[in-house]
Amino acid sequence: MIDMYISQQNFTHLEISQQEWKRVKSLLDILESFKRCNDHMEAMKHPSIKKVFWIYESLYNEINHLMKVMDMTVGRDSEYVKEFLLVFKDMRIKLTKYYDKTVIPFVYDDEMILDPHLKLYLMKQPT
Repeated sequence: MIDMYISQQNFTHLEISQQEWKRVKSLLDILESFKRCNDHMEAMKHPSIKKVFWIYESLYNEINHLMKVMDMTVGRDSEYVKEFLLVFKDMRIKLTKYYDKTVIPFVYDDEMILDPHLKLYLMKQPT
């Protein structure tokens, strides 16, 4: 559809190459998990501490996973992999900035332990 529009409008200088489409698809795949977290937060009328904690946990895990995947693919398409790695590092910094605003120590841990459904779940995790 975009290609057709560009062609019809004679914007040939804006044509998107196959390599660029590949990047777009990668970006959409990468951003999907972040969209799910965002949608989840927007759907809550009153987000509780434990819900916010899981969102942060999910986002940190996703960023770490993406960085590992990019580290393993440095040989292939290294130009955009390097760009992605920089972006993921910036994403982690931004996420940490907001996470650090939760200045009350142990509030997340206490909430998790006091929740009967999740009691000690995180404490049993290997990491």
